[in-house]
Amino acid sequence: MPSSGRDRSDPIFVGNLIRHLATRAQRPAGVAPAAAVALPPYGVAWHEHNLPSSLRKGERWQLYVRAENRGSRFWPAQHPEGRSVELAVYFGAALHCTASIPHDVAPGEDVLVSVLLTCPLDAEGGAWTVTVSFLEQNVAWFHEQGVTPLVIEVRAEEPETGALADVEAIARRSNWSMWLPTDGVTRSRTGRRYPTFIEHAAGCRVRDANGREWIDFVMAGGAALLGYAHPEIQAAIARALTSSAVVTLPHMLEAKVTGQLCDLFPGAEMALFGKHGSDMCTAAIRTARLHTRRRTVLYSGYHGWHDWYVQETVQPRLKSPSAAPELFRFDLNDAGGFDALVDQRRGGIAAVILEPAAQARSLDDPPSGADAAFLRHVAEVCREQGAVLIFDEIVTGFRHPQRSVQQAAGVIPDLTCLGKALSGGMPLAALVGRRKIMETSPNAAYMPTFRGEVYSLAAAAMSLEIHQREDVPAQIDGIGTALMEAVNEVSGDLGIRGAMIGVPYRQIYRFDEPDARRRGLMRTLLQQELLQRGVLTYKGFMLPSLAHRPADVEQTAAAFREALAHVQDVADNNSFVRALEIPLF
Repeated sequence: MPSSGRDRSDPIFVGNLIRHLATRAQRPAGVAPAAAVALPPYGVAWHEHNLPSSLRKGERWQLYVRAENRGSRFWPAQHPEGRSVELAVYFGAALHCTASIPHDVAPGEDVLVSVLLTCPLDAEGGAWTVTVSFLEQNVAWFHEQGVTPLVIEVRAEEPETGALADVEAIARRSNWSMWLPTDGVTRSRTGRRYPTFIEHAAGCRVRDANGREWIDFVMAGGAALLGYAHPEIQAAIARALTSSAVVTLPHMLEAKVTGQLCDLFPGAEMALFGKHGSDMCTAAIRTARLHTRRRTVLYSGYHGWHDWYVQETVQPRLKSPSAAPELFRFDLNDAGGFDALVDQRRGGIAAVILEPAAQARSLDDPPSGADAAFLRHVAEVCREQGAVLIFDEIVTGFRHPQRSVQQAAGVIPDLTCLGKALSGGMPLAALVGRRKIMETSPNAAYMPTFRGEVYSLAAAAMSLEIHQREDVPAQIDGIGTALMEAVNEVSGDLGIRGAMIGVPYRQIYRFDEPDARRRGLMRTLLQQELLQRGVLTYKGFMLPSLAHRPADVEQTAAAFREALAHVQDVADNNSFVRALEIPLF
């Protein structure tokens, strides 16, 4: 096993040495140093944790632990030779899981570590002995080096029963792909239940099998812009149910919806359909590459989960190590950065694809409005370069003022990707655009079986009729503005340094806390407290719908008042470990 000493060229060693010298430099003149006390290599002071006295068998719980490095060794979160320090959790004698520490920890410093636990289905004597320790990978287990671990006795309660408990058990065992706002943590110490599986949705409210209800500001990722189970959409689907959902030949509704889209979107001369926004982005990129006979794509925003995008952004392990990069990012509304990127790739750009407004860049950046001057500049550069301009309006379509960014800004792209709000909550997406480019799309090997599914086309036809007769974006702007003003008034009343930011149709609450880790703790606790008070958001993002009413805004503001007051109290006392119950984000 390697010794505890470090190579003096190691930057970690150098950092520790600098801290040591700085401490000596701060000692007053004439004051002799205290007698040196040799620290053991490994030492831990366990300060606090959030494990309750009882948990149910099979239940999930997010463990938070705060500990102090009381040894002489530096704890690296990452190490070039794999000697990182991690938290280890045991149920009885069995290792349950490990978790990386979130940052480097020098001797004398604290660290807060969090990990999701799934309680075993058996418990000897009706209880578990939960043991928490640390390990330095490839070096040592702390508890084998004389460190006393944290040991907690937890009473094992019998699992919940009922329809909701049954589907939760199936999901834990066999389906981890479903989004749950608490990663499967089902209940709070208070006895309140967190939302997991929904049995009914109508308007802007969702209800589980036990009758608990939440005001939903996620609205199926923005797909239910008109509200859940809109009566006219439901009636249109019901009328279509007399026919099969899929047929060999195109259904007449596909031609009808094509015509509606070409009437609504300037420059739309042709259309094709699919099921996901990702389908449309992929079809657009394939079409652009075939049309230009080039490969390079410049992008700004999120463009789905297909390989062309995720292998160079979200998950690079999907890309062949020998493959040259073909995807290059620029910041929205940054003309200088965009121009510099174009200069680097001049003559080889197939397409420029961007979300033209309201990008969700991070949990700290406000979704911004459209900059017409920037979009005009991008369009001019694309024309000059012979590149295809693609607006990804999957989020902004039917939600932005005048139904789209292109209509409001007066900048017409070559291709437009649409989805989410297109069909009133039914699964349908569309690509529309200029004929001379769309004529290439039949060569793009785009052949999904369900692209002409009838019930979704029926919903889309009715949804587009509603958008033609009503100014839906103006109503969304009104309810979104009222929500922002109400929540920000609450923040002011409570003296909290934070605000709802973004655009009315896509907003998020941000704390004005300079420390990123502490800001994440506050953000997570706010989400937790809102869920307990009947308000559902996606990591704080809120997308108002046509179904939200002033009474819903009033109830949401009241939930924010209680939740923010609790967050402020916890932050003032730095008691996050004992307050948090759901995963950190």
